Amino acid sequence: MTSPVGAQNSERKDRVFKPWEVYLGPVILFGGDFKFSVAAEGGLSRSGVLLPTGVTTSLNEMEQTIREERTTTRQLNVLDRLSTQDGHELGFFFGITRRFELTPRIEVGVLGEFQLLRIDESARIFPFSGVDESQVNQINEDTEESRAFMESATYNDFFEMSLKGLEYTFRLGPALRYRMTDGSSQTGFYVSVAGGAELLLADVKLTSNSTFTSVVTRTEDDEPPRDEPPRRESRMDSDESTKLLAGGFINAAFGYEFETRASIRAFAGLSSPRDYRLTAGDAVVKRNTPIWRVGLVASLSF
Repeated sequence: MTSPVGAQNSERKDRVFKPWEVYLGPVILFGGDFKFSVAAEGGLSRSGVLLPTGVTTSLNEMEQTIREERTTTRQLNVLDRLSTQDGHELGFFFGITRRFELTPRIEVGVLGEFQLLRIDESARIFPFSGVDESQVNQINEDTEESRAFMESATYNDFFEMSLKGLEYTFRLGPALRYRMTDGSSQTGFYVSVAGGAELLLADVKLTSNSTFTSVVTRTEDDEPPRDEPPRRESRMDSDESTKLLAGGFINAAFGYEFETRASIRAFAGLSSPRDYRLTAGDAVVKRNTPIWRVGLVASLSF
């Protein structure tokens, strides 16, 4: 005859260790940003309309040589030179761990993770606007006739920039798990930590559409001001690059393991700070990659 205690022991299921674990889930990343800016003087660096102070040029008009002396006073307004966009980013990751049981409560292993983050950022920047006031004196070297007039050039610059692509992150390193309940139990809470090497591969493209406009008003003696036809210059530039950045990471998690060998856990992680830069014409973007991440994942052991 079997005693009640013996019956309970015979019905109790011992925990079966399963060394492989796969997991996936969304991840929210913090601490990264995109800094869009304009190098040099934007469109002013390529415009032939705007001449520096004290320039003397020779013009050929109807087989006559005209010497032009120009003295320019420039009033330049620096507007939005920098546009920073930051906040949180939503990504997805997948991982696999090979575990080894040291004791019923302690497990060690090696994990590998893959994280995917989609990049789609844009900025609009008005880097410069201004006015050139020029005193112009034109002298006909053949007839020695001269004419003097004032020119006022009003101009502005406008940039539309976008950064699109994908960032792939690969992680590999040791892991440690501690079961908080009886090591022979099928279910229970656990904590885990992991760390190691991290490799980020960014496949991104920066596109810049810039527009430079200027309107010149000429005023001569005894004549009303006269506007020259507006000048508009547009340009598109792009830079498509692949960036490879190395670093490290550390993860900490708290989870619950179900009897079916499935588990769910919340985690937080820290990565090395890194950055990369792209340049398309006068447009520049600096990407600071996220440092912090949090998420909730589901896993299955087998």
